[in-house]
Amino acid sequence: MRYIIAHDIGTTGVKSCIFDESLALKGYIYNRTDTWYFDDGSVLQSPEQWWQYIAESMKKLVAEAKVDPADVACVCIDGHMNGCIPVDSQNRLLMEKTPLWADFSAVSQARVIEKAIDAKSFYRITGCGMDVPIYPAAKILKTKEEQPDIYDKTDCFIGTKDYINMKLTGKRCTDYSDGTNYGLMDIKTQTWSEEILEAVEIDKNKLPIVLNSTDVVGGVTHEAAEACGLKQGTPVIEGAGDVISASVGAGSTGEDVYYINLGSATWLSKSYKADDFLSDESFRPFVLRHAVDGLLASQLVSFGGGICKQWMIDLLADSVSEDSRSAEKARDYLYRAVENREKDYNEQQNELIFLPYIRGGMPSAPGLRGSFNGLSMEHDALDMIDAVTAGVAYHMRAMMPFITKDGAAPETLRIIGGGARSGRWCQMIADICGVKILCAPELQSATARGTAVIGGVGCGLFKNFSAVEHTSAKWETYCPDASKAVYYEKGYQKFQKLITTLSN
Repeated sequence: MRYIIAHDIGTTGVKSCIFDESLALKGYIYNRTDTWYFDDGSVLQSPEQWWQYIAESMKKLVAEAKVDPADVACVCIDGHMNGCIPVDSQNRLLMEKTPLWADFSAVSQARVIEKAIDAKSFYRITGCGMDVPIYPAAKILKTKEEQPDIYDKTDCFIGTKDYINMKLTGKRCTDYSDGTNYGLMDIKTQTWSEEILEAVEIDKNKLPIVLNSTDVVGGVTHEAAEACGLKQGTPVIEGAGDVISASVGAGSTGEDVYYINLGSATWLSKSYKADDFLSDESFRPFVLRHAVDGLLASQLVSFGGGICKQWMIDLLADSVSEDSRSAEKARDYLYRAVENREKDYNEQQNELIFLPYIRGGMPSAPGLRGSFNGLSMEHDALDMIDAVTAGVAYHMRAMMPFITKDGAAPETLRIIGGGARSGRWCQMIADICGVKILCAPELQSATARGTAVIGGVGCGLFKNFSAVEHTSAKWETYCPDASKAVYYEKGYQKFQKLITTLSN
Protein backbone atom coordinates (compact mmCIF):
# COMPACT_ATOMS: atom_id res chain seq x y z
CA MET A 1 0.00 0.00 0.00
CA ARG A 2 1.27 3.46 -0.94
CA TYR A 3 0.23 6.67 0.83
CA ILE A 4 -0.14 10.38 0.04
CA ILE A 5 0.30 13.10 2.63
CA ALA A 6 -1.77 16.18 1.80
CA HIS A 7 -1.89 19.50 3.64
CA ASP A 8 -4.58 22.16 3.23
CA ILE A 9 -3.43 25.53 4.59
CA GLY A 10 -6.75 27.30 5.13
CA THR A 11 -7.52 30.77 6.39
CA THR A 12 -8.20 29.63 9.95
CA GLY A 13 -6.04 26.54 10.21
CA VAL A 14 -3.91 23.80 8.66
CA LYS A 15 -5.52 20.46 7.88
CA SER A 16 -3.04 17.62 7.51
CA CYS A 17 -4.20 14.29 6.09
CA ILE A 18 -2.80 10.94 5.04
CA PHE A 19 -4.65 8.98 2.36
CA ASP A 20 -4.02 5.50 1.04
CA GLU A 21 -3.98 4.73 -2.68
CA SER A 22 -7.77 4.20 -2.67
CA LEU A 23 -8.15 7.73 -1.24
CA ALA A 24 -9.36 6.40 2.09
CA LEU A 25 -8.54 8.86 4.87
CA LYS A 26 -6.12 7.16 7.29
CA GLY A 27 -5.28 10.11 9.51
CA TYR A 28 -6.34 13.73 10.09
CA ILE A 29 -4.84 16.53 12.20
CA TYR A 30 -6.06 20.12 12.47
CA ASN A 31 -4.03 23.03 13.85
CA ARG A 32 -5.63 26.45 14.23
CA THR A 33 -3.43 29.28 12.97
CA ASP A 34 -2.96 32.73 14.48
CA THR A 35 -4.07 35.74 12.45
CA TRP A 36 -3.17 39.36 13.23
CA TYR A 37 -5.53 42.19 12.21
CA PHE A 38 -4.55 45.86 12.10
CA ASP A 39 -6.42 49.14 11.66
CA ASP A 40 -4.79 49.87 8.29
CA GLY A 41 -6.39 46.77 6.77
CA SER A 42 -3.36 44.52 7.22
CA VAL A 43 -4.17 40.87 7.89
CA LEU A 44 -1.09 38.78 8.63
CA GLN A 45 -0.07 35.20 9.38
CA SER A 46 3.23 33.49 10.22
CA PRO A 47 4.69 31.23 7.48
CA GLU A 48 6.96 29.64 10.07
CA GLN A 49 3.89 28.66 12.10
CA TRP A 50 2.49 26.86 9.02
CA TRP A 51 5.80 25.04 8.65
CA GLN A 52 5.92 24.11 12.33
CA TYR A 53 2.39 22.68 12.22
CA ILE A 54 3.02 20.79 8.99
CA ALA A 55 6.33 19.29 10.11
CA GLU A 56 4.89 18.17 13.45
CA SER A 57 1.72 16.82 11.83
CA MET A 58 3.60 14.70 9.30
CA LYS A 59 5.53 13.00 12.07
CA LYS A 60 2.30 12.27 13.95
CA LEU A 61 0.38 11.12 10.87
CA VAL A 62 3.03 8.62 9.84
CA ALA A 63 3.45 7.31 13.39
CA GLU A 64 -0.24 7.08 14.30
CA ALA A 65 -1.22 5.46 10.98
CA LYS A 66 1.72 3.03 11.39
CA VAL A 67 2.99 3.90 7.92
CA ASP A 68 6.54 3.12 6.86
CA PRO A 69 7.98 6.45 5.58
CA ALA A 70 9.30 4.52 2.57
CA ASP A 71 5.66 3.85 1.58
CA VAL A 72 4.80 7.56 1.33
CA ALA A 73 4.45 8.06 -2.43
CA CYS A 74 4.49 11.86 -2.24
CA VAL A 75 3.66 14.99 -0.31
CA CYS A 76 1.36 17.60 -1.84
CA ILE A 77 0.11 20.91 -0.45
CA ASP A 78 -2.55 23.48 -1.19
CA GLY A 79 -2.86 26.84 0.46
CA HIS A 80 -4.91 30.01 0.68
CA MET A 81 -4.12 32.21 -2.30
CA ASN A 82 -2.87 35.78 -2.87
CA GLY A 83 0.01 35.25 -0.48
CA CYS A 84 3.12 37.40 -0.84
CA ILE A 85 6.09 35.95 1.02
CA PRO A 86 9.53 37.51 0.46
CA VAL A 87 12.57 35.23 0.73
CA ASP A 88 16.20 36.00 0.01
CA SER A 89 18.73 34.12 -2.13
CA GLN A 90 19.39 31.74 0.80
CA ASN A 91 15.67 30.94 1.18
CA ARG A 92 15.47 32.95 4.38
CA LEU A 93 12.14 34.52 5.32
CA LEU A 94 12.40 38.33 5.27
CA MET A 95 9.15 39.10 7.14
CA GLU A 96 8.10 37.28 10.30
CA LYS A 97 4.45 37.87 9.42
CA THR A 98 3.21 38.13 5.83
CA PRO A 99 -0.05 39.37 4.26
CA LEU A 100 -3.02 37.04 3.91
CA TRP A 101 -5.48 37.13 0.99
CA ALA A 102 -7.80 39.27 3.14
CA ASP A 103 -5.13 41.98 3.57
CA PHE A 104 -6.51 45.24 2.12
CA SER A 105 -3.71 47.53 3.24
CA ALA A 106 -2.23 48.05 -0.26
CA VAL A 107 -5.01 50.41 -1.38
CA SER A 108 -2.77 53.22 -2.60
CA GLN A 109 -0.60 50.74 -4.52
CA ALA A 110 -3.73 49.26 -6.09
CA ARG A 111 -4.65 52.73 -7.32
CA VAL A 112 -1.20 52.97 -8.93
CA ILE A 113 -1.85 49.71 -10.77
CA GLU A 114 -5.31 50.84 -11.85
CA LYS A 115 -3.86 54.08 -13.17
CA ALA A 116 -1.06 52.30 -15.04
CA ILE A 117 -3.34 49.59 -16.47
CA ASP A 118 -7.01 50.46 -16.90
CA ALA A 119 -9.42 48.13 -15.09
CA LYS A 120 -10.77 46.45 -18.22
CA SER A 121 -7.31 45.67 -19.58
CA PHE A 122 -6.11 44.42 -16.20
CA TYR A 123 -9.08 42.04 -15.98
CA ARG A 124 -8.83 40.82 -19.55
CA ILE A 125 -5.12 40.11 -19.25
CA THR A 126 -5.08 38.52 -15.82
CA GLY A 127 -8.61 37.23 -15.14
CA CYS A 128 -8.25 38.76 -11.65
CA GLY A 129 -11.74 40.00 -10.88
CA MET A 130 -11.53 40.77 -7.15
CA ASP A 131 -10.46 44.06 -5.59
CA VAL A 132 -6.89 44.86 -6.68
CA PRO A 133 -5.46 45.35 -3.12
CA ILE A 134 -5.95 41.61 -2.55
CA TYR A 135 -3.48 40.64 -5.25
CA PRO A 136 0.28 40.09 -4.78
CA ALA A 137 0.89 42.73 -7.48
CA ALA A 138 -0.30 45.43 -5.06
CA LYS A 139 1.37 43.80 -2.04
CA ILE A 140 4.73 43.63 -3.82
CA LEU A 141 4.43 47.31 -4.73
CA LYS A 142 3.63 48.11 -1.09
CA THR A 143 6.79 46.33 0.02
CA LYS A 144 8.79 48.18 -2.61
CA GLU A 145 7.49 51.59 -1.52
CA GLU A 146 7.26 51.16 2.26
CA GLN A 147 10.03 48.60 2.96
CA PRO A 148 12.57 49.11 0.17
CA ASP A 149 15.30 47.33 2.14
CA ILE A 150 13.19 44.14 2.20
CA TYR A 151 12.29 44.55 -1.47
CA ASP A 152 15.95 44.88 -2.42
CA LYS A 153 16.91 41.79 -0.40
CA THR A 154 14.02 39.75 -1.83
CA ASP A 155 15.13 37.17 -4.33
CA CYS A 156 11.61 35.78 -4.81
CA PHE A 157 8.03 36.54 -3.75
CA ILE A 158 6.29 33.20 -3.28
CA GLY A 159 2.83 32.01 -2.24
CA THR A 160 1.53 30.12 0.79
CA LYS A 161 1.93 26.51 -0.34
CA ASP A 162 5.13 27.41 -2.17
CA TYR A 163 6.81 28.50 1.05
CA ILE A 164 6.24 25.02 2.48
CA ASN A 165 7.43 23.39 -0.76
CA MET A 166 10.59 25.49 -0.42
CA LYS A 167 11.09 24.34 3.18
CA LEU A 168 10.70 20.71 2.06
CA THR A 169 12.86 20.80 -1.07
CA GLY A 170 14.91 24.00 -1.04
CA LYS A 171 13.35 24.98 -4.38
CA ARG A 172 11.19 28.03 -5.13
CA CYS A 173 8.41 27.88 -7.67
CA THR A 174 4.65 28.17 -8.04
CA ASP A 175 1.95 26.61 -10.17
CA TYR A 176 -0.33 28.14 -12.79
CA SER A 177 -3.33 28.40 -10.47
CA ASP A 178 -1.41 30.51 -7.94
CA GLY A 179 0.47 32.25 -10.77
CA THR A 180 -2.74 33.48 -12.38
CA ASN A 181 -3.72 34.95 -9.02
CA TYR A 182 -0.71 37.29 -8.72
CA GLY A 183 -2.31 40.00 -10.87
CA LEU A 184 0.85 39.85 -12.97
CA MET A 185 0.29 36.88 -15.30
CA ASP A 186 -1.32 36.74 -18.73
CA ILE A 187 -3.91 34.03 -18.18
CA LYS A 188 -4.10 33.13 -21.86
CA THR A 189 -0.37 32.72 -22.51
CA GLN A 190 0.42 31.51 -18.97
CA THR A 191 3.45 33.78 -18.82
CA TRP A 192 4.29 36.78 -16.64
CA SER A 193 2.83 39.82 -18.40
CA GLU A 194 5.60 42.10 -19.64
CA GLU A 195 2.98 44.82 -20.20
CA ILE A 196 1.87 44.86 -16.56
CA LEU A 197 5.34 44.36 -15.09
CA GLU A 198 6.69 47.28 -17.09
CA ALA A 199 3.72 49.50 -16.28
CA VAL A 200 3.93 48.96 -12.51
CA GLU A 201 7.75 48.62 -12.38
CA ILE A 202 8.01 45.24 -10.67
CA ASP A 203 11.17 43.23 -11.31
CA LYS A 204 10.29 40.01 -13.15
CA ASN A 205 13.36 38.33 -11.66
CA LYS A 206 11.71 38.48 -8.24
CA LEU A 207 8.87 36.19 -9.40
CA PRO A 208 9.01 32.39 -9.18
CA ILE A 209 9.29 29.93 -12.03
CA VAL A 210 5.91 28.39 -12.84
CA LEU A 211 5.14 24.66 -13.00
CA ASN A 212 2.11 22.50 -13.63
CA SER A 213 0.28 21.52 -10.46
CA THR A 214 1.25 17.88 -11.04
CA ASP A 215 4.97 18.54 -11.59
CA VAL A 216 7.55 17.26 -9.11
CA VAL A 217 9.21 20.18 -7.32
CA GLY A 218 11.95 17.98 -5.91
CA GLY A 219 12.68 15.50 -3.16
CA VAL A 220 12.49 16.09 0.58
CA THR A 221 15.89 17.25 1.80
CA HIS A 222 17.80 15.57 4.61
CA GLU A 223 17.05 18.46 6.98
CA ALA A 224 13.32 18.47 6.14
CA ALA A 225 13.13 14.68 6.40
CA GLU A 226 14.50 14.88 9.94
CA ALA A 227 11.95 17.54 10.85
CA CYS A 228 8.98 15.74 9.29
CA GLY A 229 9.73 12.06 9.91
CA LEU A 230 9.84 11.31 6.19
CA LYS A 231 12.31 9.50 3.99
CA GLN A 232 14.85 11.76 2.31
CA GLY A 233 14.02 12.13 -1.37
CA THR A 234 10.26 11.62 -0.96
CA PRO A 235 8.72 13.41 -3.98
CA VAL A 236 7.04 16.76 -3.33
CA ILE A 237 4.40 17.60 -5.94
CA GLU A 238 3.82 21.29 -6.72
CA GLY A 239 0.10 21.30 -5.83
CA ALA A 240 -2.38 24.14 -6.36
CA GLY A 241 -4.13 27.04 -4.67
CA ASP A 242 -6.87 25.96 -2.28
CA VAL A 243 -9.62 27.11 -4.66
CA ILE A 244 -8.38 24.74 -7.36
CA SER A 245 -7.70 21.88 -4.95
CA ALA A 246 -11.27 22.33 -3.77
CA SER A 247 -12.40 22.05 -7.41
CA VAL A 248 -10.58 18.74 -7.74
CA GLY A 249 -11.95 17.54 -4.38
CA ALA A 250 -15.45 18.42 -5.55
CA GLY A 251 -14.97 16.43 -8.74
CA SER A 252 -15.02 19.57 -10.88
CA THR A 253 -12.31 18.22 -13.19
CA GLY A 254 -14.14 18.24 -16.54
CA GLU A 255 -15.99 20.71 -18.72
CA ASP A 256 -18.93 22.61 -17.24
CA VAL A 257 -18.89 21.01 -13.79
CA TYR A 258 -20.18 23.32 -11.06
CA TYR A 259 -19.70 23.32 -7.31
CA ILE A 260 -20.15 25.44 -4.19
CA ASN A 261 -17.58 25.64 -1.44
CA LEU A 262 -19.59 26.42 1.68
CA GLY A 263 -16.77 27.46 3.99
CA SER A 264 -16.25 30.62 6.03
CA ALA A 265 -16.28 32.39 2.68
CA THR A 266 -18.45 30.81 0.00
CA TRP A 267 -17.79 30.58 -3.69
CA LEU A 268 -19.57 29.24 -6.75
CA SER A 269 -17.26 27.76 -9.36
CA LYS A 270 -17.27 26.11 -12.77
CA SER A 271 -14.57 24.41 -14.80
CA TYR A 272 -14.46 24.79 -18.57
CA LYS A 273 -12.22 24.84 -21.63
CA ALA A 274 -9.46 27.44 -21.52
CA ASP A 275 -10.42 28.61 -25.02
CA ASP A 276 -13.77 29.85 -23.66
CA PHE A 277 -12.37 32.48 -21.27
CA LEU A 278 -15.36 33.51 -19.16
CA SER A 279 -15.54 37.17 -18.24
CA ASP A 280 -18.32 39.49 -17.23
CA GLU A 281 -17.39 43.16 -16.88
CA SER A 282 -20.01 43.90 -14.23
CA PHE A 283 -19.69 40.86 -11.96
CA ARG A 284 -16.04 40.04 -12.77
CA PRO A 285 -15.71 36.35 -11.82
CA PHE A 286 -12.10 35.70 -10.92
CA VAL A 287 -10.50 33.18 -13.26
CA LEU A 288 -7.69 30.73 -12.53
CA ARG A 289 -5.82 28.10 -14.46
CA HIS A 290 -7.01 24.66 -13.36
CA ALA A 291 -4.79 21.81 -12.20
CA VAL A 292 -6.24 19.85 -15.14
CA ASP A 293 -4.36 20.84 -18.28
CA GLY A 294 -6.49 22.82 -20.73
CA LEU A 295 -9.12 23.91 -18.20
CA LEU A 296 -9.92 27.18 -16.47
CA ALA A 297 -11.96 27.65 -13.32
CA SER A 298 -14.10 30.73 -12.75
CA GLN A 299 -15.40 31.71 -9.34
CA LEU A 300 -17.74 34.23 -7.81
CA VAL A 301 -17.17 34.63 -4.11
CA SER A 302 -19.04 35.87 -1.10
CA PHE A 303 -16.83 36.57 1.90
CA GLY A 304 -19.94 35.97 4.01
CA GLY A 305 -20.77 32.26 3.83
CA GLY A 306 -20.49 29.88 6.76
CA ILE A 307 -19.06 32.74 8.81
CA CYS A 308 -22.52 34.35 8.76
CA LYS A 309 -24.14 31.35 10.44
CA GLN A 310 -21.29 31.08 12.93
CA TRP A 311 -21.54 34.81 13.69
CA MET A 312 -25.31 34.65 14.27
CA ILE A 313 -25.11 31.61 16.55
CA ASP A 314 -22.12 32.99 18.47
CA LEU A 315 -23.94 36.30 18.95
CA LEU A 316 -27.05 34.61 20.32
CA ALA A 317 -25.13 32.13 22.50
CA ASP A 318 -22.77 34.70 24.00
CA SER A 319 -25.60 37.09 24.81
CA VAL A 320 -27.31 34.59 27.14
CA SER A 321 -24.23 32.95 28.66
CA GLU A 322 -22.21 33.82 31.72
CA ASP A 323 -19.01 32.00 30.79
CA SER A 324 -17.34 30.15 27.92
CA ARG A 325 -18.65 26.73 29.00
CA SER A 326 -22.29 27.81 29.06
CA ALA A 327 -21.79 29.69 25.78
CA GLU A 328 -20.49 26.49 24.15
CA LYS A 329 -23.54 24.58 25.40
CA ALA A 330 -25.82 27.29 24.01
CA ARG A 331 -24.04 27.12 20.63
CA ASP A 332 -24.42 23.35 20.50
CA TYR A 333 -28.09 23.67 21.33
CA LEU A 334 -28.70 26.27 18.62
CA TYR A 335 -26.89 24.25 15.94
CA ARG A 336 -28.93 21.15 16.80
CA ALA A 337 -32.20 23.04 17.20
CA VAL A 338 -32.05 24.75 13.81
CA GLU A 339 -30.89 21.52 12.12
CA ASN A 340 -33.88 19.57 13.48
CA ARG A 341 -36.39 22.37 13.07
CA GLU A 342 -39.72 21.76 11.34
CA LYS A 343 -40.56 24.92 9.41
CA ASP A 344 -43.94 26.02 8.02
CA TYR A 345 -43.43 26.90 4.34
CA ASN A 346 -46.64 28.91 4.09
CA GLU A 347 -46.19 31.39 1.26
CA GLN A 348 -48.26 33.98 3.13
CA GLN A 349 -46.13 34.12 6.26
CA ASN A 350 -43.95 37.12 7.02
CA GLU A 351 -40.56 35.93 5.75
CA LEU A 352 -37.42 37.37 7.27
CA ILE A 353 -34.68 38.21 4.74
CA PHE A 354 -30.97 38.47 5.50
CA LEU A 355 -28.32 39.97 3.23
CA PRO A 356 -25.11 37.96 3.94
CA TYR A 357 -22.61 40.77 3.34
CA ILE A 358 -21.18 41.19 6.83
CA ARG A 359 -17.66 41.01 5.34
CA GLY A 360 -18.35 42.97 2.17
CA GLY A 361 -20.84 43.25 -0.65
CA MET A 362 -21.53 41.76 -4.03
CA PRO A 363 -19.04 42.23 -6.90
CA SER A 364 -21.39 44.77 -8.47
CA ALA A 365 -22.04 46.51 -5.13
CA PRO A 366 -18.89 46.36 -2.96
CA GLY A 367 -20.30 48.88 -0.47
CA LEU A 368 -23.28 46.68 0.40
CA ARG A 369 -23.34 45.35 3.96
CA GLY A 370 -25.30 42.78 5.92
CA SER A 371 -28.82 43.45 7.15
CA PHE A 372 -32.11 41.88 8.24
CA ASN A 373 -35.36 42.93 6.60
CA GLY A 374 -38.86 42.08 7.76
CA LEU A 375 -37.93 41.47 11.39
CA SER A 376 -40.93 41.50 13.71
CA MET A 377 -41.99 40.26 17.14
CA GLU A 378 -43.24 37.09 15.45
CA HIS A 379 -39.67 35.97 14.85
CA ASP A 380 -37.44 34.04 17.23
CA ALA A 381 -33.75 33.11 17.34
CA LEU A 382 -34.21 30.09 15.07
CA ASP A 383 -36.01 32.27 12.50
CA MET A 384 -32.96 34.54 12.45
CA ILE A 385 -30.53 31.63 11.96
CA ASP A 386 -32.78 30.24 9.21
CA ALA A 387 -32.83 33.65 7.50
CA VAL A 388 -29.02 33.80 7.60
CA THR A 389 -28.60 30.40 5.93
CA ALA A 390 -31.30 31.21 3.36
CA GLY A 391 -29.58 34.52 2.61
CA VAL A 392 -26.35 32.72 1.70
CA ALA A 393 -28.33 30.41 -0.61
CA TYR A 394 -30.15 33.36 -2.19
CA HIS A 395 -26.76 34.95 -2.89
CA MET A 396 -25.59 31.77 -4.62
CA ARG A 397 -28.70 31.80 -6.82
CA ALA A 398 -28.15 35.47 -7.63
CA MET A 399 -24.57 34.75 -8.75
CA MET A 400 -25.42 31.69 -10.83
CA PRO A 401 -26.44 33.43 -14.09
CA PHE A 402 -23.05 35.18 -14.25
CA ILE A 403 -21.02 31.99 -14.15
CA THR A 404 -23.24 29.31 -15.70
CA LYS A 405 -23.67 28.50 -19.37
CA ASP A 406 -26.09 30.93 -21.07
CA GLY A 407 -27.29 32.04 -17.61
CA ALA A 408 -29.21 28.79 -17.07
CA ALA A 409 -28.91 26.89 -13.81
CA PRO A 410 -26.93 23.65 -14.02
CA GLU A 411 -28.74 20.36 -13.53
CA THR A 412 -26.38 19.33 -10.74
CA LEU A 413 -24.38 21.34 -8.24
CA ARG A 414 -21.72 19.71 -6.09
CA ILE A 415 -21.05 21.06 -2.64
CA ILE A 416 -18.12 20.85 -0.23
CA GLY A 417 -17.01 22.78 2.84
CA GLY A 418 -17.77 22.66 6.53
CA GLY A 419 -21.16 24.35 6.15
CA ALA A 420 -22.37 21.37 4.12
CA ARG A 421 -22.30 19.23 7.27
CA SER A 422 -25.78 20.69 7.75
CA GLY A 423 -28.14 18.51 5.72
CA ARG A 424 -30.85 21.10 6.25
CA TRP A 425 -28.66 23.79 4.65
CA CYS A 426 -27.86 21.53 1.68
CA GLN A 427 -31.58 20.92 1.18
CA MET A 428 -32.27 24.65 1.44
CA ILE A 429 -29.70 25.38 -1.30
CA ALA A 430 -31.31 22.70 -3.50
CA ASP A 431 -34.75 24.24 -2.95
CA ILE A 432 -33.69 27.86 -3.50
CA CYS A 433 -31.44 27.24 -6.50
CA GLY A 434 -33.71 24.61 -8.03
CA VAL A 435 -30.86 22.15 -8.64
CA LYS A 436 -29.90 18.69 -7.47
CA ILE A 437 -27.14 18.88 -4.86
CA LEU A 438 -24.39 16.29 -4.50
CA CYS A 439 -22.76 16.65 -1.08
CA ALA A 440 -19.18 15.39 -0.81
CA PRO A 441 -18.16 12.72 1.70
CA GLU A 442 -15.76 13.57 4.55
CA LEU A 443 -16.37 17.29 4.12
CA GLN A 444 -13.62 18.35 6.49
CA SER A 445 -11.02 16.84 4.15
CA ALA A 446 -12.56 17.45 0.69
CA THR A 447 -9.98 20.08 -0.33
CA ALA A 448 -7.13 17.98 1.03
CA ARG A 449 -8.51 15.01 -0.93
CA GLY A 450 -8.30 17.14 -4.08
CA THR A 451 -4.69 17.90 -3.20
CA ALA A 452 -4.04 14.18 -2.69
CA VAL A 453 -5.43 13.48 -6.18
CA ILE A 454 -3.14 16.16 -7.66
CA GLY A 455 -0.22 14.57 -5.81
CA GLY A 456 -1.20 11.07 -6.88
CA VAL A 457 -1.37 12.08 -10.53
CA GLY A 458 1.96 13.86 -10.19
CA CYS A 459 3.81 10.88 -8.70
CA GLY A 460 2.19 8.36 -11.04
CA LEU A 461 0.01 6.67 -8.41
CA PHE A 462 -3.12 7.68 -10.37
CA LYS A 463 -3.49 7.73 -14.15
CA ASN A 464 -5.70 10.83 -14.16
CA PHE A 465 -7.99 13.05 -12.11
CA SER A 466 -10.92 10.63 -12.30
CA ALA A 467 -9.41 9.03 -9.19
CA VAL A 468 -11.45 11.52 -7.14
CA GLU A 469 -14.61 9.75 -8.27
CA HIS A 470 -13.56 6.61 -6.38
CA THR A 471 -15.62 8.03 -3.53
CA SER A 472 -18.55 9.11 -5.70
CA ALA A 473 -20.86 6.37 -4.36
CA LYS A 474 -20.75 8.03 -0.95
CA TRP A 475 -21.92 11.44 -2.13
CA GLU A 476 -25.26 12.38 -0.59
CA THR A 477 -28.02 13.67 -2.87
CA TYR A 478 -30.53 16.45 -2.15
CA CYS A 479 -33.28 17.10 -4.70
CA PRO A 480 -35.42 20.28 -4.89
CA ASP A 481 -38.71 20.03 -3.02
CA ALA A 482 -41.48 21.42 -5.24
CA SER A 483 -43.70 22.07 -2.21
CA LYS A 484 -41.31 24.81 -1.05
CA ALA A 485 -40.87 26.46 -4.45
CA VAL A 486 -43.47 29.23 -4.04
CA TYR A 487 -42.21 30.15 -0.58
CA TYR A 488 -38.58 30.45 -1.62
CA GLU A 489 -39.38 32.18 -4.91
CA LYS A 490 -41.18 34.89 -2.97
CA GLY A 491 -38.19 35.21 -0.63
CA TYR A 492 -35.74 35.37 -3.52
CA GLN A 493 -37.64 38.14 -5.28
CA LYS A 494 -37.66 40.13 -2.04
CA PHE A 495 -33.91 39.47 -1.66
CA GLN A 496 -33.24 40.79 -5.18
CA LYS A 497 -35.36 43.87 -4.61
CA LEU A 498 -33.47 44.68 -1.41
CA ILE A 499 -30.10 44.43 -3.18
CA THR A 500 -31.29 46.76 -5.94
CA THR A 501 -32.67 49.28 -3.48
CA LEU A 502 -29.72 49.31 -1.08
CA SER A 503 -27.10 49.36 -3.85
CA ASN A 504 -28.42 52.62 -5.31
